[in-house]
Amino acid sequence: MLRVVGDDGGYSAAQDGGLLHCFAVGALTHASVLVNGKTSKNFLQRACSVGLPVGLHLNLTEGCPTSAEGVPSLLAPGGTCMRGKYGFREALSAGNLSQADLEREIDSQVSLFVSLHPTHAIPSYLDGHQHTHVLEGVAQVVARIMVKWGIGVVRVPILHEELGHLESGDSDSIARAEFYRGVSKAARCSLDTVFLPAGIRPSAHHFLGYSVSGADCTVERLRSVLCHTLGFRKPLLPFSVASMPLVELMVHPGFCPAPENASREERVNSGGASLTQCANRARLEAVKDSEGSLGGCVGESGPAAFSLSWEREREVAVLECLALEGLFSTYGR
Repeated sequence: MLRVVGDDGGYSAAQDGGLLHCFAVGALTHASVLVNGKTSKNFLQRACSVGLPVGLHLNLTEGCPTSAEGVPSLLAPGGTCMRGKYGFREALSAGNLSQADLEREIDSQVSLFVSLHPTHAIPSYLDGHQHTHVLEGVAQVVARIMVKWGIGVVRVPILHEELGHLESGDSDSIARAEFYRGVSKAARCSLDTVFLPAGIRPSAHHFLGYSVSGADCTVERLRSVLCHTLGFRKPLLPFSVASMPLVELMVHPGFCPAPENASREERVNSGGASLTQCANRARLEAVKDSEGSLGGCVGESGPAAFSLSWEREREVAVLECLALEGLFSTYGR
């Protein structure tokens, strides 16, 4: 069985449009929302209206915190926004993050999710922006808050053999693989020593996504990784659902609201697929709804380059292509 989870809902209208389009064409089963994102309330409303299950994308690294009580140790020195992907980890390793601040912010984000949700539902699961939720010293706090709110499912991003693909590249790719290996080690430890003992179960048996996103997201590669992981050489072979492992694929599809030098078609086609007319219409509506805002988390830190990359649209195109091919419906949703 396949669980396809789109991260970063609520970041911007363009990002949300890509996620909702992928769900509409059968290429997405779940999404997670950044509650300190600029469009989080609207995204939750739209997701609820179409039946897209949404979890909390816990964010401890980007934008402004949501806690009204203040969480000074989570902020960059002299700033009002959080420390960033690596700054957070450096502060955690140095012992400069307050456990009380972590608890306040994590609890605040769950509470905000509930207040923004049209039916005031708790998150159906929790995952972490940039995987901070599995780190030593953070996972313990996350688990306490999850138990408090009755959230019983968490993403556990443990390394899969797909990662070997990354290590054959340049120095940046090797560094990225090393980062993911560290995340995987922390995830394994947190699963065994924190989440399972607390009665919190992982969202899937296998986690994919480290090497099939952005520039690495092509139709051929994603098809190959999924078919190999699910145990089939061909994507359309019949199978017994009972015999299938549950696999979670992390994706980041979205429409890009900002122009770049190369044309959209050139950038999307470089991923081995092109946006259909339906996706083009969805893109135009999403960008129109942005009303000049490029998105970003609450505050004035501005949008991350990751969210503005044409690689987000490439993921939309690749996921839609595989959905039209029948891959996702064949493997079960």
